[in-house]
Amino acid sequence: MADATSPGSQNHVVVMGAGPAGLSAAYELTRHGTPVTVVEKDPRQVGGIARTLEFMGCRFDVGPHRFFSKSPEIEALWSEVLGKEIRPVSRLTRIMYRGKFFDYPIRASNAFLNLGPVETARCLISYAQARTHPVVDPQSFEDWVSNQFGRRLFEIFFKTYTEKVWGIPTSELSADWAGQRIRGLNLVEVIRNAVLPPSWRGGEHAIVKTLVDAFRYPRLGAGQMWESVAARLKASGHPVRLGEEVVAVRHAGGRVLSVVVRDGAGATLDVLGTEFISTMPIRELIANSRPRPRSSAPRPTRSVTATSSPSTWSSTAPRSFRISGFTCTIRASRWGGSRISRISARRWSMTAG
Repeated sequence: MADATSPGSQNHVVVMGAGPAGLSAAYELTRHGTPVTVVEKDPRQVGGIARTLEFMGCRFDVGPHRFFSKSPEIEALWSEVLGKEIRPVSRLTRIMYRGKFFDYPIRASNAFLNLGPVETARCLISYAQARTHPVVDPQSFEDWVSNQFGRRLFEIFFKTYTEKVWGIPTSELSADWAGQRIRGLNLVEVIRNAVLPPSWRGGEHAIVKTLVDAFRYPRLGAGQMWESVAARLKASGHPVRLGEEVVAVRHAGGRVLSVVVRDGAGATLDVLGTEFISTMPIRELIANSRPRPRSSAPRPTRSVTATSSPSTWSSTAPRSFRISGFTCTIRASRWGGSRISRISARRWSMTAG
């Protein structure tokens, strides 16, 4: 295999970031015989926002992660990587509201007893109003959820929880982001899930992912999946290069030439390749481009997001910023429906609205 840092490197993919999307892409490439180099700024471990941290002998996930997919191919890949180390578990999730625990997914009897008949009636009336007079073309998380559940339930459950987790007012979060996080979920679906037995809910493909009450989970935490993928990459001769932060993405003539990384000692190194995959936040990718992209007047368009299953995350380009000079396309991988930013050779321009 040609060294990724040598000018003679041929047919070599450089992956920026060793989170779920980056490791999934690298694993899939090596399974098809393509050499890869994965660089990761964390000096100790892989997994990104799906990593598992160890403290005083205990392991903690960074955020909740469930391993559930409607795709047999994805489930088979998880089994391939972890074998018996990934196990079925039952879900227990509860929301505390006004000193009472509400089951999630919602169970009709539990919700009715905790809310009481008056509050339940208010929620149903609010939902009816939302269905008859919805917010036209919802732009924010607040508008989208209010349309799906009614204003009353939005204020009871969704508003405070979401703002605590993300630290951003729900009026400033995108409606597209809401659709991605809780796609297919609305009050009718929640009630249907709460009232009907599993055999009456339309089968596996009718399941709304956020409502599943059983899923699989690695024995040592969600990060065990990505640690195992990294170990497989190392065994195949492609170890993840930890502690190497991307500080520049060099491009010219509409083509990316190299990625400049800085190690823990402060030394910098050019990493060359024929293809480059970025799972960095889009803002960082733009800021690290050399030469820097030209900015222009704002133009409305779609935001660029990157998602990964089972962990779902989003990186969106800054508003009113126009990128030009290199190609960045969104390509779906076979692992968990991951979408990753791929830099290639054709010249392009993109505007984030």
